[in-house]
Amino acid sequence: AAYSKQRAPDTAHWSPSLATQKASKWARRRAARAKPLSMLQRTGPTLAPVGKGTGALTVRAIIDSGAEESVAPPGVFSTPVLPSSMSKKGQTYTAANGAPIRNLGRTTVPFLDQDARPSALRFQVAEVTQPLVSVAGLCDAGHAVIFHKGGGFIHNVTTKKKIRLARAGNTYVLDMVLPPAAAE
Repeated sequence: AAYSKQRAPDTAHWSPSLATQKASKWARRRAARAKPLSMLQRTGPTLAPVGKGTGALTVRAIIDSGAEESVAPPGVFSTPVLPSSMSKKGQTYTAANGAPIRNLGRTTVPFLDQDARPSALRFQVAEVTQPLVSVAGLCDAGHAVIFHKGGGFIHNVTTKKKIRLARAGNTYVLDMVLPPAAAE
């Protein structure tokens, strides 16, 4: 951010420049016009499958270094949703705009990676628009997450298994091929 001195240098007091003040004013106006994020306001799933082949469905999950937990919207996966400690207590997550996001439970999703090897991920089910995979959660579970210019991978430190990640623009994604039972 650009800063300009407001007082003499010995007071060490700085204030934002005019450009920064205008940018902040624009951000406040945009936030005021934004509608709260809620799955209850939409008419159907906004997540489109990446591909559908022989009875299998591929769901693209975003690898998110800022997500506290891996989350998925209800209805994306057909696996059973079980109550979680957060959902039992009625606790919520907080969206970037400050809106509360309810935790609806948890589910474990079996899938095949890009190399057709079986894997599974646990997701909290919440009113979000697409699946997000938490980098911190992966690291806490004994994995290392590596990013590079062309993609990346999730590396299980114990088993040495690697799951490839794709790069879509400036976002890293995990393409999860759901078995026919999980895709229904």
